[in-house]
Amino acid sequence: MPTPADNIEFLRAVLAGDRLTADWYETYGVSKPRSDALTAASTRKAGYSSDSFHNPRSETALTLFMLGATDGWRVGRYARPPRPQGGDWDGRFFGDVASGATGTAPGSLWSRHAGRGRLLDPDTVGFDRLVVLFEVEVAGNAFRRLTGGSGSPRDLSFLDLAGLSRWAKFDAVVIDPGLRRLYFVEAKLGSDVSLETVKYPLVNQAVRGLEAAYWVTKTQPPSDRPWSFRYVLLCPHLLFAHKLRFYSYAFQDQGSVRDMLGQYRGLLAGHHRNDRRATFKAAEAAFEAAFDDFTEAAVAAIRVVHWREFGEVLASSGDGYWTRYFEGLERVFPGAAHLSLPDRAVVDIRRRLSDAGVSV
Repeated sequence: MPTPADNIEFLRAVLAGDRLTADWYETYGVSKPRSDALTAASTRKAGYSSDSFHNPRSETALTLFMLGATDGWRVGRYARPPRPQGGDWDGRFFGDVASGATGTAPGSLWSRHAGRGRLLDPDTVGFDRLVVLFEVEVAGNAFRRLTGGSGSPRDLSFLDLAGLSRWAKFDAVVIDPGLRRLYFVEAKLGSDVSLETVKYPLVNQAVRGLEAAYWVTKTQPPSDRPWSFRYVLLCPHLLFAHKLRFYSYAFQDQGSVRDMLGQYRGLLAGHHRNDRRATFKAAEAAFEAAFDDFTEAAVAAIRVVHWREFGEVLASSGDGYWTRYFEGLERVFPGAAHLSLPDRAVVDIRRRLSDAGVSV
C-alpha cells in the first residue's frame, strides 16, 4: 500500500486541492481507512474498492471532490480537528463549533451556492465560517455535543431505537455556526436511497434521514439561538427529472414529500404502533401533534440540488477550470502507476462526472 507521502501529489490532482497535506482528512472528518481506500489496491473482482477514485460509480469520490473543491480545501484551519489522525471523532471540536471558536478561513466558493433554490439559504453571509464534514453519524456522541451536549438523548426517531448505536449517517454535513444551521447532505450518483433499515426494515433511508435531522435539533436544550436544519438531496438532474429513482418520486415536490411522510405516519399508527418510543406509545394525541410538527418542518427543510450546479460553480471559478483539472490529472497518472491506479482512471473520472451530469 502506498504511503501518505506517495499519495499526496496524486490526491492533490484528483481532488483539485493544491493546499492538501498528508493529514488533510483530519480537517474534514474522513477516517484514515477511508482516506487510504481512495487509492488503495483491492482484492475485489473489480480491482478497486467501492470508494476508490478508480471506481467510476464511486459516490464517495464524487462527493469528496465536489464539496471539498467548493470548500477550497481549507486544510488545517482548526486548532482542534474533528477527527485527529483520522481516528475517532473528537466531541470537543463540536463544542468549539457551537461556541463559535472554529474561526474563519477564506478561499471557498460557497457564496455561489446561496440563494433561492440553491443549497444554502439566501440569508447566508458567513461563508468563511462554514464547516464541511464528511460521513457524519448523527447518533454519535461526538456530533450530539453540537446541539445538546454529550449526554443528549438518542431520540432520533418516533421509533424506539434502544440497542442501536447508529441510525442515520449522512454523506456530508455543512455547518453554518453564525446562523446555527445544519445542512445534512445525502449524495447520490447511480444508487437510490436504501429502502430498508436495520431493526425496522420497512423504514427507508429518506424518512430515517429526515427524522434524524429533525430530532437532533428538536431535542436541544432551550436557547435563544437554537439550531435549525436543512435536508439536502444531491443527485444527477437526469435521474431526478425523469423519475428514475425512488428518491425522485419522494422528493419531486412538497406534495410528494407529504405523501411519503403520510404513509410513514400510517405505518407508525398501525404496524409499528407498539414499536414507537415510550413518549408516543400510549399518548396518541402527543404522537399526532409531534408528527404534524415534524411534517411541516421536514417539508420546509428539503433542498434538491444537482451535481451540475457544483460543476458550474467550479467552472465559474476561473477560465478553463476543467481543462486545467484534466491536464493536472494527465501529468500525475503516468508517474503514479505504482499507486495501482492506471492511466485509465482519467477516463473513469470523466465517466463519473458525465454520469453526474457535469459538463466538462
